[in-house]
Amino acid sequence: MDTIKKFSPDAFEKIAKHVKIYFEGSLDITDYGRFYFEQGRLRIPDEATNEQFALVTKINQTLKDKVPVLKW
Repeated sequence: MDTIKKFSPDAFEKIAKHVKIYFEGSLDITDYGRFYFEQGRLRIPDEATNEQFALVTKINQTLKDKVPVLKW
C-alpha cells in the first residue's frame, strides 16, 4: 500500500527534495491540502487559492535553483 507523505508548509527544502527524488506522485501539505507533482515539478491545483499558488511557486523556484540531489 502506498502512503501519502505529509509536510509542513515551512519545509520548502524537504518538499523540493521529495519532488526531485520521486519525480511524480502526490503529497499533503498541512493546511494547504493535497498536491500532485510530475516531471519533477509541483503542479498548481485547479481552483488554487493565492496562498497555494504562492507556495507552489516558491517550491518550484527552489527546485529550479537547486543543484543535483546528490549534493543536498
